[in-house]
Amino acid sequence: MKSNARFPSAILPFTQKLLWGERRIKMRSFCGSGIVAVMLALGSLASGCSPKTNTIEGGTSDLSMVTRDMGACTIDPLNLIQNPGFETLSTELDGNGKANNTGTPGSSIPRWDGCCSQASGGTTWVISTSMPRCDYRSLVVTSTAATANVLNQAIPLSSMVGKNLQASAWVYVQSVQSGGKLAIDIWDDTAKKVIASSATATTPTPDWLKLTLSVPIPAGGNLQYRINSSGTLTAMVDDPVVLVP
Repeated sequence: MKSNARFPSAILPFTQKLLWGERRIKMRSFCGSGIVAVMLALGSLASGCSPKTNTIEGGTSDLSMVTRDMGACTIDPLNLIQNPGFETLSTELDGNGKANNTGTPGSSIPRWDGCCSQASGGTTWVISTSMPRCDYRSLVVTSTAATANVLNQAIPLSSMVGKNLQASAWVYVQSVQSGGKLAIDIWDDTAKKVIASSATATTPTPDWLKLTLSVPIPAGGNLQYRINSSGTLTAMVDDPVVLVP
């Protein structure tokens, strides 16, 4: 591995992977501060955001992820979701939790549970380090002939009834077949129904896509935030947020 005088050693810990070779740069996600010098040294930045790892041979390096992470990899202290970036280590040997729609075995993703059983098909949710939007981990959703399978988290908001809830998540859909669709929604566990849903992702996305919704908190405030998938698809989800301004 060649050293490069343009990159002080203090900068390198901020990279997850930075490989050098002759006229070749391979970059993955950067999160946190301290990367301005990296950007300046490499010159012009490509526009947009890409969740993919790109190898550039004799061309302009794709630093869109660096640009994104400069302003996007922040933690909102008012976020009501627990383990929102899926970074909390699980009891699995590699620290990456998993769950399925049957609930058996139980979810090992801290603070999240899978639902619901069906005769055939279903969904698995696995925490992965392969393609995070920010930090080190994201959620991989793999559905096969699923019927409204959900990874959910209880959000008790009885003290905030009448206020407006705002929710979001970032998704990157890799493949879709057989009526596959992905969304987030809010479930009222008292009324036993969905009270708000985001737009639905039904086709592969070229980049991370933000899904959002907004809804007044109903009587009781006994809610769930849910990542909802149907049909057949593979997707990544990261950084779910619930705010009550």
